[in-house]
Amino acid sequence: LVNLADTPQNRAFFGCAGTEGDSSPFPQLRIVALTARVGRAMTGAILGSSHAGEQTLLKRLARRRPDLFAGRVTCFDRNFPGHELITAILDAGGHVIARVSATVALPLAEGGGWLPDGSRLTWLNAPSGKKAGRLPVRVTEHNAVMPSGGGKEEVSETCTVITTLPDHQAAPADQVRDAYLTRWSASETTFGEDKATIT
Repeated sequence: LVNLADTPQNRAFFGCAGTEGDSSPFPQLRIVALTARVGRAMTGAILGSSHAGEQTLLKRLARRRPDLFAGRVTCFDRNFPGHELITAILDAGGHVIARVSATVALPLAEGGGWLPDGSRLTWLNAPSGKKAGRLPVRVTEHNAVMPSGGGKEEVSETCTVITTLPDHQAAPADQVRDAYLTRWSASETTFGEDKATIT
């Protein structure tokens, strides 16, 4: 979110995130951007009001600019994975690696099982709920040790990552995990640098 000039027109068009009514000091513009891991370049972005959903904006970007996704793997965090968004990226010719929330159901695929690399085949349910609309994905689970302060013991947490790359030999589970981890340097560092220079 980027603060904009405080004018009635900007407030009416862009709105303010996280507040009710007009109580925020500034109207805000939401930017959903794609960044490249190598060189931390921003390869594309889409703008919207502060009330626009990030998934909605990214899906719109994939449909408007498929060249930004074609032949690439897009990594995103657990706020993003959704059937329609991932389908839009696949339709653009790209693939996805994404962390998913523990609340997302990822059942073992029928007739499938665990693959030699420790991953397994599953699916994301279609918005319609119909079996024919399921989106096949591969899931990998990894243990992360979370540091804790105050002399407490470290906590182990399971991180679940899905990918649209089905071949466990071409993209083994450890490579899927490592690719997901690059999201931090690719996006968070880039966004931090950009926010520091935007006036």
